[in-house]
Amino acid sequence: MKTKKAFITIRLVKESEEKSNEEIEKEIFESLSKGLSRIPWLAEIEKGTVREGLKAIKEHCENLVRRMLWISTN
Repeated sequence: MKTKKAFITIRLVKESEEKSNEEIEKEIFESLSKGLSRIPWLAEIEKGTVREGLKAIKEHCENLVRRMLWISTN
C-alpha cells in the first residue's frame, strides 16, 4: 500500500509577523499533535491536496519551491 500524505496551505494572521517562524511551527505542530482541531495563527485555508507515493510527494514539494521562488522575485 502506498503512503498517502495531505498537504494544507494556510495563510496566517497578521499578528504572526511578531513571532519567529520556528515558534509558529512549534505551536502548530504541538496543537495538531495533541489532537486539537484548531490551527494556531490560522487566518484562512488556501488549499488542500492529497498525494500518494513518493513521486507525487516529491512533485508537490518541487511545486511549492517554485511557487516560493516566484513569490520572492515578484
